[in-house]
Amino acid sequence: MERVLEFEKFRNLGLNQKERIVLNNSLEKGKMGNLVIVVGGNNSGKSNVLDGILAYGDKKITDRDVTTISFDNKDRVPSLSLVTKDDNDIYSYKISYGVKNPEISYPKLKKIMDYTLFLEDDKTILLAMMKLYRNNGETAHALNDLLFRLEQSQITNEEIKSVEGEIIKILDKEYSRKGNYNSFNYPGGSSLLNNFIEQYKNNHIINELIKNNSDEDNIQHNYYNKYKINFMPVIYKYNEKAISQNDLKVVPSNLEKNKFFISLLKAINVDASVLLNSYKTFMDLGDKGILLNLEKDLNEKLKEVSKKFNTLYYLNEGSYSFSVSLESNLIYFVMNRNSKSIILDFQSTGFKWFFNLYFNLLCSKDLTSGDIIVMDEPATNLHVSGQIELRSFLKEFAMNNDIVIVIATHSPFLIDMDYLDEIRVVSMIDNVAKITNDFTQVDIDDPDSLLPIKKSLTISNHILYDPDKKVIFVEGITDYNYMVAFKKIFNINDIIFLPIMGIGKKDNELQIEISKRLLQIKKHNPILMVDSDMAGKAMKAVNSDSSLQVFTLSDVDPSFKEIESLFSTSDLKDLGLTRTDGPIKKSSSHSAFLKNYILTDKEKIDQKTKANFKKVFEYIESL
Repeated sequence: MERVLEFEKFRNLGLNQKERIVLNNSLEKGKMGNLVIVVGGNNSGKSNVLDGILAYGDKKITDRDVTTISFDNKDRVPSLSLVTKDDNDIYSYKISYGVKNPEISYPKLKKIMDYTLFLEDDKTILLAMMKLYRNNGETAHALNDLLFRLEQSQITNEEIKSVEGEIIKILDKEYSRKGNYNSFNYPGGSSLLNNFIEQYKNNHIINELIKNNSDEDNIQHNYYNKYKINFMPVIYKYNEKAISQNDLKVVPSNLEKNKFFISLLKAINVDASVLLNSYKTFMDLGDKGILLNLEKDLNEKLKEVSKKFNTLYYLNEGSYSFSVSLESNLIYFVMNRNSKSIILDFQSTGFKWFFNLYFNLLCSKDLTSGDIIVMDEPATNLHVSGQIELRSFLKEFAMNNDIVIVIATHSPFLIDMDYLDEIRVVSMIDNVAKITNDFTQVDIDDPDSLLPIKKSLTISNHILYDPDKKVIFVEGITDYNYMVAFKKIFNINDIIFLPIMGIGKKDNELQIEISKRLLQIKKHNPILMVDSDMAGKAMKAVNSDSSLQVFTLSDVDPSFKEIESLFSTSDLKDLGLTRTDGPIKKSSSHSAFLKNYILTDKEKIDQKTKANFKKVFEYIESL
């Protein structure tokens, strides 16, 4: 499963084709938490990605979001779409915000967007028709025009009858001509198409499409009934503002200028005027009881703030409690942990950062499953160990609270080499931004995929990982995720895994080029683990006299063919690694989900699976 935000003609994103950023790898309540790290060179489009996420949350596209790269009307219709994928990797739900009329152009673009909504399953059927008739020019052209109008929201409820008629006319023509759809090659096969033909012949699919999915409330209702969470997330932008111990006290006359106390009062729904009026009365009458009674009332309200803080911070033991002390000339905010007073400035980096986040944003918000927090260049003022601690905290906080945190960064210390699946690389080609979701070290088209990161961070490989550790290159992010997961289960710390795009088919020239790139990246004792297929064996053969050491999984055990063959039959089923039609499910998204949420629970893994992976690690350690 996936939840993705798609950009189409939004600033420099999605000009030639839709660009997508994967937000999280599960639609299951309680397992949606994720950390997403956006990296890229200066002016590559990182800020546009963050702004697009925020614009979707606000349901607003403005003149600034129209591209200045192209002045063709068809390129000046920005839209943003939140879409979900089901277990079969088919997009199932989608809500888009964009511009309805493609003739509207800059600078006359409406600031409030029209929106289109539909279930992707129905659109999939229309796309299936196109694929079926791809060799018939007349039919394909007619269907393509219909699909374009659907995608661009140029078909209104009033026009739906004529649209239905057009589709039935096309079908009737093709049905009488061919009458046989068994060659149809699409998920679901001929049964899907026959069902489609039958429903369209009965003249009601388009009506159902409009009736069931013509408004946001219906999509939300259908989605909630299925997943028990809201489809539309609340999206927050967090601007970090450091709070110090000195901010936790204020003279009454400066109360309204102190941002911390204003945020605190907002969290307990108390207006600053209540305190100011109480202090004025106290000064006029000299009655300290006024302050004592107000103090008691405020501290009763702060119990809920303390409780929420502890819940979000996810303390395993102990708890924090907050209170205020209203003195004659000063208002104090008091913090205790386990009934002992603590000083904010003396706390850990992670605690101080969360304290800032909580009182600048969260204390007055209610996070729900799937909500998104966007951060641009957080922790720029933290030292190296503080940034490393912060990244771990953000990941844990996101997973514990079932939210997604998206950050853009130039800091290499916010990147964990065991979690490269978090990275989204934004690169620029001819002024158009591209988002790569599945990070790999070596790509056929881009032999050093880490290069955009290293350029944007102005660093070398050794900054990202310890050169003294053994580096094992593996084929793709899926193999990487599984190997890292079991590395953590076995508590192995002296191995670094790096994913490459793959080694293609039996192509000696390509494999020699990939080998050269790997030797450039890791100059000393590089090792590559490959599948036991023909390509893997060919890769091993071309490096027989090379300093790149290649081993196949069958070198470890003849029964090991690919990474999934290391899982027991029961684990393949229980972990969702087989599709309903039988084949193994190779999915970078699913493997990232398993690494984050399932493989960390050792008790859920079959002993045979553990033994198989242990055998691979023992082989690696012997090299």
